[in-house]
Amino acid sequence: MNIIINFEPFNPTINDIVIKLAMVLFIPLFLALFVKVILMKFMIVGTNFIVYNIKLPTKVDTS
Repeated sequence: MNIIINFEPFNPTINDIVIKLAMVLFIPLFLALFVKVILMKFMIVGTNFIVYNIKLPTKVDTS
């Protein structure tokens, strides 16, 4: 039994609209993900720097 599936191309105008829609949706998504990863790395480094550099007093001077 032979099954033939024809994939006819869409109208070129529809193809252009779909490509532009994909660019509008996915490019900002990946840029936001990239910026989020970079900011999270800076935040983690910043919090580690702050936490490890806290000096607690060992003696309280009451005089």
